[in-house]
Amino acid sequence: AYAKANGRANSVIVFQEPFGFNFIDYELARQGIDGTSNVVECLMRVLAAADHATGNGGKASGDRFWEDAPRQILNYTVPIVYAAWGNVTVQMIIDFVMSSATTPKQWDDPHWLSNSFAAQTIQRVAVSPAVAISDSQLRTIISYWNTQYTRIPEKTLGNIIISMTTRLDRFNHGRLHKAFCQGTSIVPEMTFQGMIIIMNMPTLTWNEDGIIGQHLFKFMWQRAVEARNGMDITQQQRPVFLWADEAQNFVSSYDFIYQSVCRSARGITVYLTQNISNYYALLGNRDQANSLLGNFQNKVFHANADAPTNAYASEVIASAMVSLGSGGASTNPEGERSTSINVSQSLQPKVLPAEFT
Repeated sequence: AYAKANGRANSVIVFQEPFGFNFIDYELARQGIDGTSNVVECLMRVLAAADHATGNGGKASGDRFWEDAPRQILNYTVPIVYAAWGNVTVQMIIDFVMSSATTPKQWDDPHWLSNSFAAQTIQRVAVSPAVAISDSQLRTIISYWNTQYTRIPEKTLGNIIISMTTRLDRFNHGRLHKAFCQGTSIVPEMTFQGMIIIMNMPTLTWNEDGIIGQHLFKFMWQRAVEARNGMDITQQQRPVFLWADEAQNFVSSYDFIYQSVCRSARGITVYLTQNISNYYALLGNRDQANSLLGNFQNKVFHANADAPTNAYASEVIASAMVSLGSGGASTNPEGERSTSINVSQSLQPKVLPAEFT
């Protein structure tokens, strides 16, 4: 109704069936095998969004192993699957990882070699690849699966694989599969030509899938905005915006990075939430949350019962740096006069205009 009232009804695209955005095909079509690292980054965002949706995104941990290990596995899976078969799907990634050798002896087992999708993929890319891959990259990948991967302790490896594949499996069926793993009829760059894409994936009905799907498209859109200054001039000029109500459901660790650079790409962000404690809880890191908040130029505060929000507001709004000075003068017996001035700065309550209160 708002778009129609402003003559923009034809600009609205509601992302729902039968629309789709195959994010893996999108990245590979843009950059080929050089884009496999971007596919991995997208998949890592999917894993993080799944944690976020199930309430595990805010947990703090000093051990980065459980984040780095899936990233390493994906880094050595996506390129070789793409080189061997010419395309990549979530199911192919899961099949490759699940069928990879867990002991060096399996590489000498004819039965395993003939039944393992991973072995078939490696054999195919060595003999007749669908997409060219450099010899050095291929050697590095094969060395990883032959030696490094098989040295991971069995219990640890099992935990990594189950954790990663169960989260990715959401894209093998249901709404997420239809929206993000089939055809593509919507791409983020459409907003550069004035389209307004509304993500019709309500979290109260789609539940975790709605959060994961919107996280994924939001991240892909943010990356597109960051890259638009390298595109044709016609793709750079129109200001674009990201609007999120109940923004705590969609905030991620990438947001404070995006927010620090998006203005140079004419990107505008509006986030609405009940209190900043939501950001602290969901991000699990106050520094990241404060960095994100610090990159919002305009902040609007309404009546609020959350103490951290009100403390933050008082620091932002109701205080100012005040310079205080003191000095003195004296005259010595010879009649020479000297003066001294001391200036100090401190944060003091700001006197607000009457209409504010």
